[in-house]
Amino acid sequence: MRLEYRILGPLEVRRGTDVVPLASGNQRKVLLALALEPNRSVSGEQLIDALWGERPPARAKNALQVHVSALRDLLEVGVDRGAVLATTPTGYQLNVPEETIDSRRFERLAAEGRAALFAEDAELAARLLSEAVDLWRGPALVDVVYAEFAAHEAARLEELRLSTFEDLADAKLALGGHEQLIPRLQAFVASQPLRERARAQLMLALYRDGRQSDALAEYRAARDTLVEEIGIEPGPALQALERAILVQDENLAAAGAAERRVELPAAPTPLLG
Repeated sequence: MRLEYRILGPLEVRRGTDVVPLASGNQRKVLLALALEPNRSVSGEQLIDALWGERPPARAKNALQVHVSALRDLLEVGVDRGAVLATTPTGYQLNVPEETIDSRRFERLAAEGRAALFAEDAELAARLLSEAVDLWRGPALVDVVYAEFAAHEAARLEELRLSTFEDLADAKLALGGHEQLIPRLQAFVASQPLRERARAQLMLALYRDGRQSDALAEYRAARDTLVEEIGIEPGPALQALERAILVQDENLAAAGAAERRVELPAAPTPLLG
């Protein structure tokens, strides 16, 4: 029975319905470092750095071998030794179908969903993007989020999660699902107050729900936040949407047509510190 590797949240390895018990934090670090580079060799030096950073123990290579051996005991049930976690000339390699790693599956679904959205197939886009978003159980790589080897990938996946949810919101709006979408957008905006695209989606959903004053209040809240936190005014697209709501532009009313004719803000480039 094949293994499933879940890194979009706390690390979890499943064999069917059973969770494979990963006993130590170091086992988790080794497996995560390998899972980020599936079917490619990761050098022993990289793994030692992932485990101990600038302060490796005196016999780091031997300690690494112990962790690898323990992982093989857990992962290689009913297969040849080294079939899953192989030794390479320079280090070790996790041999797995990439679809068994949830982050790889998420990226495929997100890309396919976005392509369907651009092709104006909102139903297909909503299905694919919902499946992608539902794979998340918590912050990616949360077990090692502060480790240097994982920080960049964790930030990249998080940004992709946010933009994928916004793509899903576009698909739902195109299908006329504004009423059900409002609570989810409100929660999203509360956690990501600087994302103008999501603010615009919430404004549009509120307006379509017959709540013009709430939509305009959302614009004012967006402007206050942007000015206070980063010293900028809302972008041209968000300002244009506010004007359209003020005059009750007919293009805002119909699901589908609005997304094609009203320019919503793109997701901003994240500032990583």
